[in-house]
Amino acid sequence: MPPGWSLGYCTIGASLNGSTYWFAQDETKPYSKSIVSLVRFDYSTEKSVLVPLPYQQRNHFDVTGLSVVKDEKLSVLLQLEDTSKTEIWVTNKIETTQVVSWSKVLAFHMRPGLQLYDQARFLLDDEKKVVMLAPTLFVMVMFFE
Repeated sequence: MPPGWSLGYCTIGASLNGSTYWFAQDETKPYSKSIVSLVRFDYSTEKSVLVPLPYQQRNHFDVTGLSVVKDEKLSVLLQLEDTSKTEIWVTNKIETTQVVSWSKVLAFHMRPGLQLYDQARFLLDDEKKVVMLAPTLFVMVMFFE
């Protein structure tokens, strides 16, 4: 783990191309100013490196989910806690030496009263721009462009 960072923010990870990705929190800053990033653990080198999210994310403002798309890309779900606006971002195809870039593939508003929680589970078809989302344990919803 990079110095000053912890996985206390979210324990659910996603495995892709011999690495596992988790959300990590910057513990060197006060909670209200702490930044969340992805951390990648590469099993072949046994090293962790930070992978920036599409934009700076403060841990108490956003709800997050992490998923793999077609065994070659990562996707993240971001939602402001006090709004219904939800975005899904996808990386370029990740190779070990490649820089990660993000593209927003879907944005939608959740219906009132249906709020997501941290570690939201979802499946994305980035070509058809369809997402299956489990905002709570007993609810499944679908959004599409």
